[in-house]
Amino acid sequence: MHHSLSLSKKLFFEPWGLGDAIIAARVASNTTDIGLCIKPQWHPIVNALFPSLCLLPVSLEYTSKQKKLKSVLKQIFSLSAIDYSGTVISIRGDIRDRIAMKRMFPKAKILVNGYYAFTAKKIPLLNLPVKMGLLSVINRYDRWCYAAKLKPLNENSSKTVQKPIQTIAIHIGTSWLSKRYPWWFKLGAILERRGYNVYYLYSPEDRLARSEKEYEEKLLYFSNEDLVSFIRDKVDLVIVNDSAPMHLASALNKKVLVLSAVSNIEEWLPPGPVIVLAKKRIHSYAPLSIYKYDDIIPDNRLWFTPEETLNYPELKSWLE
Repeated sequence: MHHSLSLSKKLFFEPWGLGDAIIAARVASNTTDIGLCIKPQWHPIVNALFPSLCLLPVSLEYTSKQKKLKSVLKQIFSLSAIDYSGTVISIRGDIRDRIAMKRMFPKAKILVNGYYAFTAKKIPLLNLPVKMGLLSVINRYDRWCYAAKLKPLNENSSKTVQKPIQTIAIHIGTSWLSKRYPWWFKLGAILERRGYNVYYLYSPEDRLARSEKEYEEKLLYFSNEDLVSFIRDKVDLVIVNDSAPMHLASALNKKVLVLSAVSNIEEWLPPGPVIVLAKKRIHSYAPLSIYKYDDIIPDNRLWFTPEETLNYPELKSWLE
């Protein structure tokens, strides 16, 4: 057994996206006895953010592409068992994860929560109490803390360097194009005219929408681990979508502006100095029906325009 794993009383099981991995890692990093089981491609960036964490690799095909049940079970039951007798925790509520956890860690205590959130995303009737305001959406950071019996994360505002904002990074990436702010380059151009250094960033998992192709030469491409050092060393403010870079920037104790429209940002919002601009509060675990629309949605009924964004009082106080 890996020596660090033998010292971990708990293991967070999060074999999904980069944002999910950073959320789990940030909570796990607040104690010394929690390890983390994530996709191997996320290890370099998570290690750059939280170098003391014990990381174990897990690759499950169903976490990145749709697979038939027979194929899913075949892969899960081909997983090798790991000699670990601590507690393995998941907050996703996905039965496939539970089966994989039991297969990989047959001696461990398996703890899974989040079943309601998982099913409410898929079954409208179950989501109804949240839409009616009878139940609240539980934040992912808080859910990990609760599952591991840890105190909620502090905002870490005292760790944020309080200095005038000079350099701004706009990270355009999102997993779904419908979640991408439609006027990044117009917003950046206004900031540049006001004298700020503005960088437009994207990462290996990102793809450009048709309307963004003309701006491709403005974009700086970073591997995920290089993105950590760039934001840590050179950037004062990070402007993002509801995406993994939001969690990355917050983990680095940077000031973060999030522009959100089609999903409930409260479920994903990180602790720290974060401003969220969303024209409509979404009371739901499920995103809006336009979520899977495979393109940017330039609708000012959904999004703050660049002018509205820069006139937002809290952001104005940051930029003064």
